[in-house]
Amino acid sequence: ALASPFPGHADRLAGAADLFDSVRYGHRRANADQATRIHRLDAELAATRPILAPSPPPGLPV
Repeated sequence: ALASPFPGHADRLAGAADLFDSVRYGHRRANADQATRIHRLDAELAATRPILAPSPPPGLPV
């Protein structure tokens, strides 16, 4: 869901999601390098303006 507003980070977001699934549901542990990559991605996303889809004009069916 974040790949649309942050297309320049899509590949790294997919990797972060896979890592999350492995840790949360696969009962694995993230290593220091993986944690650092996630923190860097988080910082980059916080500093990046998302590309939002335009809203439909008021009064029109969605």
